[in-house]
Amino acid sequence: MSRRSTLLSVFAVLGLTIGSFGLTPAKAETIEWRVENIFVPGSLPNVILFERLPALMEQATDGRLKIIEAKGLVKYPQILDAIRDGRLQGGSVPLAYVGGMSPADVTDLPGMFDDEASRIKWINESGYHGIIKDELRKQFDVETMLNFEMGYDAVFFVDPVRTFADFKDKKIRAFGRHTLVVLEHLGAAPLNVPWGEVYLGLETGLLDGAITGLVSGVGSNFHDKGKNIFYGELGGATTMIFPVSGEAWRALPDDLKPKVQQVFDELQAEYESGAVGWTEKVIDKARADGAVIVFPTPEELAIIEPAAKSLANEWRERVAKVGYDIPSAWKAYLTERGLWDE
Repeated sequence: MSRRSTLLSVFAVLGLTIGSFGLTPAKAETIEWRVENIFVPGSLPNVILFERLPALMEQATDGRLKIIEAKGLVKYPQILDAIRDGRLQGGSVPLAYVGGMSPADVTDLPGMFDDEASRIKWINESGYHGIIKDELRKQFDVETMLNFEMGYDAVFFVDPVRTFADFKDKKIRAFGRHTLVVLEHLGAAPLNVPWGEVYLGLETGLLDGAITGLVSGVGSNFHDKGKNIFYGELGGATTMIFPVSGEAWRALPDDLKPKVQQVFDELQAEYESGAVGWTEKVIDKARADGAVIVFPTPEELAIIEPAAKSLANEWRERVAKVGYDIPSAWKAYLTERGLWDE
């Protein structure tokens, strides 16, 4: 064998040997996002986040990003704090919990809308979600990946309630500052009761009623004990978001980010399509289970106008303190609704 043939043979053997020692492309590291859920099992957001999301994300990223549900790691009012400090990478958060720190709760102001249809129309046409996404990124360093508009909050009463006059002296679990102020205006006795204790409170008489989202309340069977449901604009409308920490988002490899974003975009569209008629289905279920549902009349809603105007001006002062420049279209709309004088 010639010297040239011998050298070629040696290099061929070395190439095979080097390849067998792992100089082939390394498998990408698996990234884990721990996320916490507060949605009721079986609800559409729960299906989206904790049945659809993990499977779709693993498929889209070839297993490089895994979504792991961290059950009970923190109490749900602290989920946003846990996302910001790294204990969680994401989670479901009611916008009511960031009111006071951002302009996000403008859609919760009583008197803003005539009904749910007008509320959704304003949200879609005003650029609300994009504006809030930018503001939450600036203030909290989070990326808002999903928005869940879930309708007005409801009051689940043990005894029959027909008008606002029946709220007087009732012990009612409030949810967020807006409902607290409205309940006080109506002469009720608002209480701060954790979500997990609401059912027992209705059962034992600690509570005469409880405010929460209609969907979550019926999903948690609050209407077993609170069969009289007062449903209308009382200063609470359940807007949920799914933020992930800015740090977790920035740490994603550049080639993964568009794939991850696409999954969330698809799930947002899936939610919005599936949510059409959802409130009506929940109302039908509650009625089938024996609940009585009362809707406030325009004359009834006029009773809370002083509280509504007070809350709107409080909101304006609060967002000014955090340096937020209210869009002119928002100012015009609030003025048109009679919530402040511009």
